[in-house]
Amino acid sequence: MTPPWAWTALKPRFFILDARVVFPLGLWLLRWAWLTLFLALFSVTLLAILERRGLTLAAAWPLLKVKLTGPEREVGERRRFRERIRF
Repeated sequence: MTPPWAWTALKPRFFILDARVVFPLGLWLLRWAWLTLFLALFSVTLLAILERRGLTLAAAWPLLKVKLTGPEREVGERRRFRERIRF
């Protein structure tokens, strides 16, 4: 039997989902409209998919940026960049 203080390391849950899905649903409750309902359901679905893949929203954001912009970024003039990083 584990002591109750050991449960503090677990993620908070809202039924079967991560507890962060409460925020979009709370926004829907503040503004009761079809658009906010669909946005809340979309965000709940997105967060559930990310959780199923083992990612958080903060970890998925850089991955999305790399997918949109590509793995290589242009630096500009290479000589000037090398001068800036010298100590």
